[in-house]
Amino acid sequence: MAQTSRFFTKSVGWNWRKVPAFTACGCHETWSWMGLHLIILRQLLRCDRSRWARRRRISSRPTQQQILVTWKASSRPNREMNRWSPRSPNIRAASTPSPKPGDESLEPQESEYTSGIYSEHYTTLQQIGKGAYGCVKMAYRNTDRLLVITKFIRKSKVYEESWVTDSLIGRVVPLEVSLLTTLSHPNVVHVLDVFENANYFQMVMEKHGSGMDLFEFIDRSPRLDEPLASYIFRQVVSALAYLHGLRILHRDIKDENIILDERFRVKLIDFGSAAFMAPDKVFTTFCGTMEYCSPEVLRGDKYSGPELEMWALGVTLYTLIFGENPFFDVEETISGVLKPPCVVSTALWELISWMLHRDPKKRCTLPEAENHQWTTQPVCPESYRFEDVVHATPEEIQPSKHFHQDSSIYLSSSLYELSRRGRSHSCGSSQAHLAVSLDKQRNSSELAYDSEDISEELDSCS
Repeated sequence: MAQTSRFFTKSVGWNWRKVPAFTACGCHETWSWMGLHLIILRQLLRCDRSRWARRRRISSRPTQQQILVTWKASSRPNREMNRWSPRSPNIRAASTPSPKPGDESLEPQESEYTSGIYSEHYTTLQQIGKGAYGCVKMAYRNTDRLLVITKFIRKSKVYEESWVTDSLIGRVVPLEVSLLTTLSHPNVVHVLDVFENANYFQMVMEKHGSGMDLFEFIDRSPRLDEPLASYIFRQVVSALAYLHGLRILHRDIKDENIILDERFRVKLIDFGSAAFMAPDKVFTTFCGTMEYCSPEVLRGDKYSGPELEMWALGVTLYTLIFGENPFFDVEETISGVLKPPCVVSTALWELISWMLHRDPKKRCTLPEAENHQWTTQPVCPESYRFEDVVHATPEEIQPSKHFHQDSSIYLSSSLYELSRRGRSHSCGSSQAHLAVSLDKQRNSSELAYDSEDISEELDSCS
């Protein structure tokens, strides 16, 4: 049976050399044919598996009842979770606290999210995302009715190690809040305001385009050529280069965390897994999404950070180009065997193969990817129309920027995925505006954290 496990090729073509020889023994022949039928069924089910798997990936936010691992399984699971079970004892798993009887029905009231000074400045609209530790809602600013996205982060669910003393804000806040109120880059999501009440931080962010993420864009099978793909890719690379220059690791690079607008401009979101790099610092746990985890981390090796980020970036590029994931399970990821599903340019395949090299020491670095000939190829993004590239609604082609009572507003339900955290921490006054607004946006060179309060540079998953 083991010899017949791959008698179908990837294109489901016959490979007769892998079919077992049948003997005259009736029993053996019967078992052989039974095995053959099982193999055929198995291979047919796995036929074009990655594309089929991507179609299965629908928005599914975790609840308290669901088990979460340290690397937090993708918010849109596209594979059976048992295929992604840890293979190494060095990859540690964690679970959320078991809910108390009756807790399932205890949904927070709207006022619990929005109470405090926040409600004086913003009016909250429909919910567009929900997780075990908070939610994301659309809102508008009362003064000019500007549409925004508000992320409500429950304080009791933020890891103790993820709290930092921000000297410019003047209080203890989650690292994600501290980072996003400091970072300033055209391809990183922009925070307009931060508030807090007794139970929640209320982080107000810009609404980028219609809110379509790269996952949804890819899922619609866009008519994408290589120059436009390189334009999208180079923006993500630029955002990562900016972060790495500030010693920051995003640690959850994937298509769901990249928002695309109608002019193909991208924004990197969700810094809930972010951590700081240091010359001699290594990580022992993975806080991203398993499909984007590199072979060495799956084997339980320690890693410094950039090499894992490059692998995840390579998986993202592969998915953008081919519309499917490069690997099906842990075994395929560790083996690292790549085959292009269709013909692409030599430069593109060279870059993808380099970024997805099994050996982290031979893997492409961020500066090398940024300066690669495929990444830097000439492109005129103004020559592309969004509706010609991907099927889109009128609201996606010309998204609303301001709230109108009689207008229907579209927003991808996947926008601004929640950071899934745990543990509690008491913090400051029950209701406060954290003095982070558009006119007070800080310069990125002013990144200021008390290293003693960051708890060893915030490896928040350790």
